[in-house]
Amino acid sequence: MRILRTFVVLVALLTGWQVAAAQDYPSRPVKIIVPFAAGSSTDVLARVLAKDLQRQLGQPFIVENKAGADGVIAAQAVIAAEPDGNTLFVTTHTSQAANVSLFKSLPYDPLRDFSPISRLTSGQFILAVNPTVPAKSVDELIGHIKANPGKYSYATANATSTVAMAWLAALKDLEIVRVNYASAPRAVADLLANHVQLTFGDQANVAPLVQDGRLTGLAVTGVSRSDLVPALPTMREAGVSELVLNSWAALYGPAKLPAAIIDKLNKAVLAAYSEADVVKALKTAGYDLVPSTPAELAAFNKQQIEVWRTAVTLGKIEPR
Repeated sequence: MRILRTFVVLVALLTGWQVAAAQDYPSRPVKIIVPFAAGSSTDVLARVLAKDLQRQLGQPFIVENKAGADGVIAAQAVIAAEPDGNTLFVTTHTSQAANVSLFKSLPYDPLRDFSPISRLTSGQFILAVNPTVPAKSVDELIGHIKANPGKYSYATANATSTVAMAWLAALKDLEIVRVNYASAPRAVADLLANHVQLTFGDQANVAPLVQDGRLTGLAVTGVSRSDLVPALPTMREAGVSELVLNSWAALYGPAKLPAAIIDKLNKAVLAAYSEADVVKALKTAGYDLVPSTPAELAAFNKQQIEVWRTAVTLGKIEPR
């Protein structure tokens, strides 16, 4: 009985400490780690969110870009941080779902090593080519690549661009050369310069270039057309019915983040999404806003690991 009373007291003390910590949180600047370079769509998202969290919570929220290794470098930095809410992770399906299948031995567990806080956004990618490629449709692109095997290269900078192009190549028996980049902005720059000829690129970087004619857009990867480039068909509409891939982003902390801090941050995300300037900025970047509870994010993340495992298998991608 004495042991039970001691346990109850300890639980009460711990709960009280967590509540007090949340009331004071944040008491110093908060770092938001992003696994991609400045100017990437995830970076844009993180900076929009950071600005509003700073407004709400009264401390600087500073974005730190740790690009490279498809998010592994950034993920490991978050895992190593103290679970006090002063290091957060705005990341995507790349680090939290696709990497499970893209790496033979991933040095972290997306479900075990992070505290889910909220889903943030959903989006899709654009199949785009340099205007020198004589193709105005997906069918024309496929036919041109088949007529010129191995002569065209594509840029990849994240899981979506990697998996979507490998999937298309496997479906249509295409021989194209992969060129990997640490960041989407660099990949798009080389696409504009015709160092590579095609990519599946995120809307934040590619849609404006399609709109002004500097790149030729052919299709989008989602289940419906994009509001940013409504003239472009989905891959399904373009005749590649199997290829549907949606990107997503979410907010996490290190494992064992106190529940009270998770709750405070989750409420702050919901409050941010009620602000017109936040909604406008993210919609302009091609995002749909999909906040969630921490439990919903945890369940969604688990399900997405299987979605991306299937996509990697269909793309015949060998884990590295």
